[in-house]
Amino acid sequence: MAFTAPKTQAFRRFLVLDSDAVLGALSALDGGAVDEILTRKVGESGGEVGGELNVSAAKVRGKRGKSSRVEEELRRVRTEHSAASALIDKLHEREAVGVLDGTLDADSLGQLTPGMVVQMQGEVGLHPLFQLYAVMNSFIANAPKLGFAEQARELKTALPIFHALAGTSDSGRVLLDIQTGERQAARIVAFVDKPSLQVPTDELTGHFTVLAQVDELQLEEGEELMVFRIVRGAPAGAVEREAMTEGTQGIIEASEGMGVTLGKEDVSMPSPLVVLRPICIWR
Repeated sequence: MAFTAPKTQAFRRFLVLDSDAVLGALSALDGGAVDEILTRKVGESGGEVGGELNVSAAKVRGKRGKSSRVEEELRRVRTEHSAASALIDKLHEREAVGVLDGTLDADSLGQLTPGMVVQMQGEVGLHPLFQLYAVMNSFIANAPKLGFAEQARELKTALPIFHALAGTSDSGRVLLDIQTGERQAARIVAFVDKPSLQVPTDELTGHFTVLAQVDELQLEEGEELMVFRIVRGAPAGAVEREAMTEGTQGIIEASEGMGVTLGKEDVSMPSPLVVLRPICIWR
């Protein structure tokens, strides 16, 4: 059977999308593109476009019924996704994005600089600590139905501590691991604010394209990034490092019983390390 492969990959299913960053960057590159997208949104919502007022649509909006809320959400999603697609195209047109084709090797790593926008493909998954958090939440939700209510209550008491140390509240963040291939020259991780997630965290596993800004590079021997922090806003001191090393040993041991492979290198991630701030991730 004959098959004709597509010449371009125009379809994008976004899993992560930082709307504020996208609109801000697109405005700086091409304000006209943003105006066009936002004008289209206003037109769809029944606003004033071309001097004409859609009165019927205005009445519907005034009722604020369920259908109106659904339509508003669809318009919001279309606006954000249109802006993200436009930004991706504009960055490539201006050759303003570094494209990693294949595995991150030593040569590619040496060309990265903080602030650079990069695009890469690879296997994306939750960092082990955040996998553990997801498993804990799943156990707490389902264990009582299976006769483990007491264990679920005990585990639930640990969640506030986890929130404080890892920043995993509902308005917090998740941490992703990105693997571009075997023998990668540095570990690549990406912090994602939860409001940027377009899908549940259990769908953040698979082969994706990542557009991100390089947030930090830790390449010197002895450098490390601590995922659990007692105090934020400043580099971790010796006392905090020692406390975290001792305090997280129990979490590492407990993770084995919950089916998550977690090591010391996941709690304090050593160099070489590339820390990204995703703009959008899609399949």
